[in-house]
Amino acid sequence: MKIFVAIATLIAVVSGGTIDSSLKEKLIKGETLDINVVLNSIEDIYSNSAAAISTMQDTDIRIASMIAQAENETKTAQAPFQSTLLASGVNPDDITSFWISNEFFVKNADLTTVEVLLSMEGNFHIREPIKVNIVEPVTEDENATISQNVQWGVQTINAPSAWQKTR
Repeated sequence: MKIFVAIATLIAVVSGGTIDSSLKEKLIKGETLDINVVLNSIEDIYSNSAAAISTMQDTDIRIASMIAQAENETKTAQAPFQSTLLASGVNPDDITSFWISNEFFVKNADLTTVEVLLSMEGNFHIREPIKVNIVEPVTEDENATISQNVQWGVQTINAPSAWQKTR
């Protein structure tokens, strides 16, 4: 049993990243899609320098230092992946890095591109970008009358009556 656990642990350590099954199915069908490669969070990078950063008196300098450190750590973490993609023929303009979340975006990725990434060691996940729709803002109607009555909930629960009973 101990050998099985050791082998399973070794496989988990040396294996590459994961991919969303729906994305994988689309790529196998021959589709070319935009992808996000999400690496480990870099939030723990401040543990070694937290004391030095926290003693900085100037807030602007402290923030700039934290941002610079996060950008540097992200660049270092993403470099092997991006250089491998570039060596495989991906256009540099098709890669966009996001330092705040330690992920990068690849335009028009095909199955070969994703297989190149999945052959790499590390803990990462490949998924389609999350798309959200922007809600159209509500415009103010100049002719509308605004009621300044008591909030609806106060009347709905009959709050004045309840207040009288609990006094």
